[in-house]
Amino acid sequence: MPKTTAPLLSFDARGQIAKTQVYSSWKGIAYARRYTVPANPRTVKQTANRAIWQLLNQAWLYAPASVQAAFNTFAVGKPLTGRNKFFSENQKLLATDPTATDLTGFVFSPGARGGLPPVSVVATPGNDLLDVAIGVPVIPAGWSVTSTVACAIVNQDPTDAFDTTFIADVETVAPGTNQITGLTGGKEYVVGGFIVWERPDGLAAYSISLATTGTPT
Repeated sequence: MPKTTAPLLSFDARGQIAKTQVYSSWKGIAYARRYTVPANPRTVKQTANRAIWQLLNQAWLYAPASVQAAFNTFAVGKPLTGRNKFFSENQKLLATDPTATDLTGFVFSPGARGGLPPVSVVATPGNDLLDVAIGVPVIPAGWSVTSTVACAIVNQDPTDAFDTTFIADVETVAPGTNQITGLTGGKEYVVGGFIVWERPDGLAAYSISLATTGTPT
């Protein structure tokens, strides 16, 4: 039986009745639909999309706090979560037709509260590391740069299990001159960079991320 709020007036209900009707809500909007037995499709495309969903779920769990903060800030006051936005941005990138073969272009920040984007992101290989130069644009009056964030994940097939490598470097002293350490020489990484701003009203704002690739020596 569905659980109800104010049952005599039926303001709200959750669940199914005798396998005939289902009551739920989506983005805060209540709805009712006919009960159906969920399908379990197994086409090549549907299987790939499920694998991508699993990879993104793992990636979000391993995402550093600085990355999650960008998505969570975007979601403030909206009928979605930061995790929802993370999935949406990267699923559009990966679940293409044909399915993407790697993670090139991965989105590490969706942008939030009007933060201006970097003008460039360049990854220079080092010994098990990448030096990442994040180009800061002209700073608007009243704004300031709090930090720049450089991220790296292994550039892998999106239908495989997530590698679990998800490293971020937050540079507050000399924004734009990030260094990502602890990488594996000879392995290609997707590298992203974004800017964390402070607005004139004191709120944190995030730029969208720009992505490139890099292979440490």
